[in-house]
Formats: sequence, structure tokens, C-alpha cells
Amino acid sequence: MKTSVLILCVMVVLVSFSDAGLTFTVKVDGVGDRNLLKEGLKPSEFRHLSIHSSEENVKISSFEILHVRGRSTVNRAVVTNANSYDLNNFRSQAKPGDRIVIKVSKLSGADGNQLSDKNSVIQIPVTH
Repeated sequence: MKTSVLILCVMVVLVSFSDAGLTFTVKVDGVGDRNLLKEGLKPSEFRHLSIHSSEENVKISSFEILHVRGRSTVNRAVVTNANSYDLNNFRSQAKPGDRIVIKVSKLSGADGNQLSDKNSVIQIPVTH
């Protein structure tokens, strides 16, 4: 009795973009083109915030925004199906030395994206 062995090779090719070059731009109404990551944001400037991807075909569909003091979270919001948030909600408790931390958690428009901590967390200092 002979036994036949069938070896099946399957090659899977995944098409997705590399997240190495993916960056995000954060804009807050009324502050112009100032570099928020370096210069920060005053509590009086807490207004409508929007976040955009450097890739035209990639849209932010979910992110978490935290108001952090030291190691403690003062305020937290989860935004789904949008790329903007009204920072006025955090204004009353904001103090110089705090941080606004944005964690991008979900993208749309590019299949199979995996964000690394390197490109998915944005920190904006709160200044006076």
C-alpha cells in the first residue's frame, strides 16, 4: 500500500502601509500654526482640537484624550468616529505643568494598520 503526501504551499501577501512614516498633526482653534508639542497650550487656549494623519488615505477614527497631572489622570474622554474634541471640557481644572495626552487607537482607510507607541501617543504641555 502506497501513501501519497500532498504538500500545499500557500503564499500570503499582505498589502498595508508601513506606519514608520505615519505622523499626526494636532490643531487647536485660535492658536495658529504654533508647535504645540514644544510650546504647549495655555488653559485659556483650550478650544476645539482636531487631529489629522500625515497620510491622505488614513483617517483617525478613534482616540483617547487625557488631562494628566503628574502620574494622575484628571480628566479623560474617548472619541469614536471623529477626529476632534472640545478641550473646553478640561479648561476649569487645567494648571500649568499638566499635560494633554492623546492616544490614537484606531485608524480607517488603510487595512491592517498597527500603531506603535512611538507614533500613537502625543503629549502637549500645559503652560502659563
